[in-house]
Amino acid sequence: MNKDIIKIINEWDPIDLFPLAPDNEYEAEAEKIIKFIDDKKNVSVGLLASTINAIFLNAFGSNIYNSEITDCITVATKILALRK
Repeated sequence: MNKDIIKIINEWDPIDLFPLAPDNEYEAEAEKIIKFIDDKKNVSVGLLASTINAIFLNAFGSNIYNSEITDCITVATKILALRK
């Protein structure tokens, strides 16, 4: 599942680094998302989306990361679908 989450994040590419960046560019952020999911038994799409948004905002700042929460909801939905 972890590789699938990293793949989802890379496909999203929230700060438009690809194709120039290495495949592990978002690995630290993906690991934080994975840890958050692992620590929660039942996490809602909204809570995960807010967490994803906060993780990327903290990592890159608002001058670089400016994705909409709707983008995070899409990503959170894809991630949570992996758990089923």
